[in-house]
Amino acid sequence: MRRRVAYASYEYWPSDMQRLFRDAGLPRRTPSALILQCREVEGTRSPPKITTPLRGVTYALREFQHTNDANAAADESVNLRATTDADTHEVFWFADQTFMGRANAEAGFAWRPSAAGNYTLHAVDDHGRADSRELRVTVVQ
Repeated sequence: MRRRVAYASYEYWPSDMQRLFRDAGLPRRTPSALILQCREVEGTRSPPKITTPLRGVTYALREFQHTNDANAAADESVNLRATTDADTHEVFWFADQTFMGRANAEAGFAWRPSAAGNYTLHAVDDHGRADSRELRVTVVQ
């Protein structure tokens, strides 16, 4: 019995480069989750790197009054983003030890701090690799 083998090429780019290619109309061919489970992927195995919020910057948010305007709430949030390795699909976000939510590796995460203060943000990818960053938030009226 003769077996047939199909060879395919895939590109492994960090999430920021994937987003850049996609936005330019040049999406790269990436392997599916099933292919990644079938064989070991040779990558850099790099942990996520938080790119926003910026280091050493104090973020000032306006005091948010309850309203039905979802855009107003989104405008008063801190956008979190991390660059991830090609084998990462999701990033889990934490403020100190509190889980805030998850986002697609190529997407950002909007977070509305509950109070002014200092926070340690953690970005953990779906392989357990992590990065952290200090954030200072003030609230103005």
